[in-house]
Amino acid sequence: MIDANKEILKILDIAPVPVIGWDVKGSIVYYNLRAASDFGWNYTYLPEVKINDLLNVDLDILPPGEAIIHSSKVKTLPGGERIFEWTSFFVNMEHISGLTIGKDITEVRIMQKRMEDLEKLASTGMLVTQISHEINNIVMGVMASFQSIIEKVKTDELYEEISEVKKTLERMVSLARTLILFTRKPRNRASVEITKIVYDVTNFVKHLIPTNVKLALELPENKIFADIPEEALYQILLNLLINARDAMNGYGMIRVVAKKEETGGKHIVRLEVSDSGEGMEEEIMKRIFEPFFTTKLDGTGIGLFTVHELVTMFGGKIKVKSKKGKGTSFRIYLPYTREETRMAEPTTSSLSILFIEDEESILKLGERILEKKGYRVLPAENGKKAMEIMKNFKFNVAVIDQTLPDISGRKLIELIRSKYPGSKILLSSGDVDPTLVTSVDATLQKPYTPAELILSIEKMIDRK
Repeated sequence: MIDANKEILKILDIAPVPVIGWDVKGSIVYYNLRAASDFGWNYTYLPEVKINDLLNVDLDILPPGEAIIHSSKVKTLPGGERIFEWTSFFVNMEHISGLTIGKDITEVRIMQKRMEDLEKLASTGMLVTQISHEINNIVMGVMASFQSIIEKVKTDELYEEISEVKKTLERMVSLARTLILFTRKPRNRASVEITKIVYDVTNFVKHLIPTNVKLALELPENKIFADIPEEALYQILLNLLINARDAMNGYGMIRVVAKKEETGGKHIVRLEVSDSGEGMEEEIMKRIFEPFFTTKLDGTGIGLFTVHELVTMFGGKIKVKSKKGKGTSFRIYLPYTREETRMAEPTTSSLSILFIEDEESILKLGERILEKKGYRVLPAENGKKAMEIMKNFKFNVAVIDQTLPDISGRKLIELIRSKYPGSKILLSSGDVDPTLVTSVDATLQKPYTPAELILSIEKMIDRK
């Protein structure tokens, strides 16, 4: 029996996993080569730590003839920490009452955590889309009222204040659109003038920055354009500036630099945000773009992740340099374009438009906008009303809300195509279903301005 036990120990000595033997008192009396290597033990002495303390488990409750499986974190060499799954059971060997065999499952747990994070992001994306849709409807209604007020008080002293409120609402529109950009791959590209966005964001952020923090701008004299939507760049810069503010201890400098550079024979736009804050250690810097990773007590771990996703989504790159106690610098490289995507002045033409929208304020806004341009408008608050109109009236254009209470956007498109095959269809939504894009002539993202609505219709009917 003794010889058999020795043979078993010889086999365990060279096992590719850590094996630990313990006596009736829980003292470690044996470990193999792998355990010695993993935990830094020396064969000239036995570790003083008890098996229960090492594994963070109570093996005293282990019934004879049974095994217990559990996992725990254990400090390993060199100076690390790994997660092991342990299987412990009693044995009848000389000086050894039980054995514990370990399996390193650190990578498995990391992958499980990543999968959980991805599931969180997926559910977050669905929630974001729903919230954005509600924001769009609310803002559209408020903007409709403000547009009407502005038209009436252009000579009044309140005009400037009302216009500022309208700009704030438009920024909410931008936020809602960015949330949707984050949850859906982009379908359309746009370009934007960098300096304009830098001024817009810094003017907003300066009210959130302590007075002892200086905000310095280094911007080009000439306009430079990047191939990225305005709302995406706004959110990128906003998140970087908020991150820089949080890295400061109430004083110091935040610097924003924008310039056109040439690399590899191509022009690019470099946007840099740097701060003189506390900086980061290398281990932290490696993880800052991970979703939900944060070092702040009240942080969400979404800000820098959003920056990274938006930059890469539109063909850019982001680099970060940081040193503990010396500050941090984020450099973003974006595709350069020669000119800004501009909105042409809409032209007036005689059209009959079926306008379908279940949100009353948006329906009234659309009707007022289009009638003011001289169009004949056939308003419908739901699918049933739209079908009644289709039976009795002809129209050239249909503006459709994708989400109606009594009929799907897809079904409504099919009905219009079958009855009026020559009509143009403009699909409107806060988050247009990509599977419907090929079924319509154009799409319009909510919330939209009067100019955007008219321009979308004009472009659509002029398209060959």
